[in-house]
Amino acid sequence: MPAKMNTSQIQKAFKIMCKLIYCSNQGPTDALTYRTAMSGMVEQMATGSGVDANAIVSVGSPAAAVLNTVNSTLTTLTSTFKQQVQNYLTQVMAVDQGGIAGTAASTVGTQLVSDMNDASNLQTVAPSGGIYLYFANNFSINLPQAVSSGASTIRESWVTPVAQ
Repeated sequence: MPAKMNTSQIQKAFKIMCKLIYCSNQGPTDALTYRTAMSGMVEQMATGSGVDANAIVSVGSPAAAVLNTVNSTLTTLTSTFKQQVQNYLTQVMAVDQGGIAGTAASTVGTQLVSDMNDASNLQTVAPSGGIYLYFANNFSINLPQAVSSGASTIRESWVTPVAQ
């Protein structure tokens, strides 16, 4: 019989996974911001009385090289952090549930849903919120949903870089 995770363990696990989800979500946003800034810089250098070749060579090209490296890293964050959420499920949560590390995410997810439903204080996520959709879309885990966003015990506000 698998061990049951209690309310405190479930909430701690989600607070950790929400940090990973935040990083996963933030990479593409940051990459777009940097690309927009780079385009604005190039456009700025090319406007006015003429192209500032010195600025392009001295600043624009080196900045573009750095931003290209940063952007290529940022665009991989979604898949990198999805893998880390999966690792948390299969390596950490599987053991917390009394199983063995490496248990399939779907098996861990089924037990997690059962634990959430059986917790002394029913653990739910916001209906069709970001946390629910992340787990449904990435792992086919349909977490228990509250009747309203305000009634959920696993908070959307946990998807933040700040410790809760």
